[in-house]
Amino acid sequence: MKLKLFLVALLSLPVFLFAQTNSSQEIINKKIKYDLLRNADQLKIQVLARMGNDTIYYVINDAEFPASGINITINILRDNNGKIFIISVYPYSESGDWFVGFTHYFDEKGNTFAFERITSFYNSGCTDEMATEKIDKFYSSDFIELGNTYSLNGPDNKPLKKSKCDLLYQFNYSVYRNIKEVLAKNHIPTSVDSN
Repeated sequence: MKLKLFLVALLSLPVFLFAQTNSSQEIINKKIKYDLLRNADQLKIQVLARMGNDTIYYVINDAEFPASGINITINILRDNNGKIFIISVYPYSESGDWFVGFTHYFDEKGNTFAFERITSFYNSGCTDEMATEKIDKFYSSDFIELGNTYSLNGPDNKPLKKSKCDLLYQFNYSVYRNIKEVLAKNHIPTSVDSN
């Protein structure tokens, strides 16, 4: 009897693993689709900027940024119906030595299904040019992490060895469950959710 139960459990395992892999792949494909829409400028973008230590965000129109004093910029991408699909938060580097972005991707219900952290920087010690570190995380509808990917590349997308690089620009970050949490934790007025 025990052997029979063990065999039934063992035979069920590959089906479960395949289902998990399949759903993870669907989520990865969905993120790729969102990125293609974003890169093709097929989503409407709203740009906000926070100055200095203010908690107030200013709407940036026609890409006319203030000459100085920006602390953070936020891009909110929507579909043609005004529904938020992506929110990206970009701490601002006045020196230009680094760039960092934290991007949440939302499903049709406003829940996070993917998160991307990208950091590009000079002075890595492993290339004279800019190095780019990227982490993607993928989530179930219950906000359980299903997997992640990591890359560290130099010019022409050439892989770099992490052990040979100085990762000087590590920023603390959190991944939030949904649009409302992203808005609240970044002090973005909830009125932007209804645009």
